[in-house]
Amino acid sequence: MKPLPLGVLEAPGGVQMRVDQALLDAKLEEALVRVGVWDPPAVSIGRGQAPEGPLDPARLSKKGLGIVRRPTGGLTILHERGTLTVHLVAPRAILDSYESIDKAGLDMAKWIAQALRRLGFNVSTWPEAERG
Repeated sequence: MKPLPLGVLEAPGGVQMRVDQALLDAKLEEALVRVGVWDPPAVSIGRGQAPEGPLDPARLSKKGLGIVRRPTGGLTILHERGTLTVHLVAPRAILDSYESIDKAGLDMAKWIAQALRRLGFNVSTWPEAERG
């Protein structure tokens, strides 16, 4: 499988996350790689992360940072202006078809590298991912 890249989206964090949510909601049948560039800078928090706690929205705002919630998990990520993020959306059925998480991870690295190369990025991966 060779997922198609959508291109590079330069947009604020809220737009980046709305695009990701729309792709998740679309129930794709193929894997897709999306590349985003954050402008202006923002902090993203994971789907299950509480917005209160170590994050002080007023303090972040004074530093020119917004807060957005990712439709996926994880903890806080600082996306500086111009930060390049790679988003892989793969149907659950594809991921469930793998016998091991290691093989799925290697294929995902290969898909991301292929998509970035199509966009003109000079990307290399470790040999195991290239052997496929």
